[in-house]
Amino acid sequence: MRPGEITDADQATAERASPADRLPCGVFSNATRLSETRHVVGLQHESLVGTMRARAIAEKAALQARAGSSEPRRPNG
Repeated sequence: MRPGEITDADQATAERASPADRLPCGVFSNATRLSETRHVVGLQHESLVGTMRARAIAEKAALQARAGSSEPRRPNG
């Protein structure tokens, strides 16, 4: 890849960018790149949180099974 060459990823992002984010030369602004990066990081965070919750639920169930509790405890509330 040569300096200044537009990659497939750049092209895909440019197609999703609003006309206001595009610069006349076909390169899009840093704000667009930052927005894309924040979106990806947000999705990764949601996935990680979901994984952590699932792991915590599985660990709790395993501990309850080892303790001989056949039913999950219900919170008082």
